[in-house]
Amino acid sequence: MNQTSNGSKRLTILLLSACLALACNHSNDLETRFAGDWMFSSIVLEDGCPSNPAVGPLTGPIRIIQTGDSLVLEQNGCCRSGTIGTGTADRITFTATSTRTVPISPDCSYQLDEVDNGIIRGDRLSADATVQVSLTSGCYAPGVAASVATAIEPCRIQGKVDAARCASDGCGIMCLAIDPLCPL
Repeated sequence: MNQTSNGSKRLTILLLSACLALACNHSNDLETRFAGDWMFSSIVLEDGCPSNPAVGPLTGPIRIIQTGDSLVLEQNGCCRSGTIGTGTADRITFTATSTRTVPISPDCSYQLDEVDNGIIRGDRLSADATVQVSLTSGCYAPGVAASVATAIEPCRIQGKVDAARCASDGCGIMCLAIDPLCPL
């Protein structure tokens, strides 16, 4: 009878070990699901900023660094590099916020505050994006003398973001010495 009791204890320990291993693997899956290099593209669905040219949701190569359910977004491109946002992940959904400054002249820039709520499916991310656009100090309305500052109200852009995971050797971007796609 003692052997049966020992056998039951061993079976119980074995089953507990298997369950813990599965739980750890599930946890590791979340830690790496979003991590990596991604090529982002976007479309504007509603433009509440018709006088603000060439602004919209995130685009270009972005690296996501994931620790547990925390995300850090880094821009990795020819024009800019560095941390642009943070977020959280929960199994297949994520929320990310980012702030970017887009120069439009030597003295004026747009500040873009973006919130993306989305989902991951394999090697694809998709999200609904809301971008709040405001002007930094020193900005003037087009065609108005520089001595007359204008108070332009912040405006909002609604769009969609789509991203594909890049190959292990990166996103394959080529930078030109003077890239016409880069702002000032």
